[in-house]
Amino acid sequence: MWGEILENKVLLLVNSGATHNFISAKLVENLRLPVEPTIPYYVKDGGGQRIKTSGVCKGLQMKMQNMLFKADFYVFALDGEDIVLGMEWLEDMGEMRTNFKDLTLRIKKDGIKYTLKGDHTLCKEKVGDNEIPTTIKEVLEEFEAVFQAEQGLPPKRRQDHAIVLKEGAVIPNIRAYRYPHSQKNEIEKLVADMLKTGIIRPSVSPYSSPIILVKKDGS
Repeated sequence: MWGEILENKVLLLVNSGATHNFISAKLVENLRLPVEPTIPYYVKDGGGQRIKTSGVCKGLQMKMQNMLFKADFYVFALDGEDIVLGMEWLEDMGEMRTNFKDLTLRIKKDGIKYTLKGDHTLCKEKVGDNEIPTTIKEVLEEFEAVFQAEQGLPPKRRQDHAIVLKEGAVIPNIRAYRYPHSQKNEIEKLVADMLKTGIIRPSVSPYSSPIILVKKDGS
């Protein structure tokens, strides 16, 4: 949903999976919001990574539609939204009713009833072929070859990219990146598609790109 800080429109996410409230470090910089220094702390993101950060915006006033409130926000490099309202804010609001179909959040605070409305346009929807305008379809069909998925590596050219390895360099040992279980099927599908088209191939090199790794004999 949308809110306002110092009359600036901000995008916020109500997230019961977050323990605290967070504010985008970029937004803090752009609005020149006062930040109280703190000892460094770690925030675990949705992918399970622990990211080090510091600083808190104390008593920051925010407007959400017809509701005004103040809260503390920890500074963090958010990806996408400007504000995350976590359990800290939800607990302070007390009893509430949610309707996920209508994207409404009904709150009674200090005897006053508020109805906060989410923005349906922010929800991702899959667009079917029948939803593409006719004029766009004609262009896509005319230049079909341009929009086709890659079916292999690009042709060899006079100047090809290469990474020159330094002789005697120590091979880096990096653990595989952690990713949410919800992404597992899509990652495996992408890897399978790229293997099929020849964009990538199974590797026997001691070097690796740590996203999907299969243990090699003797490793």
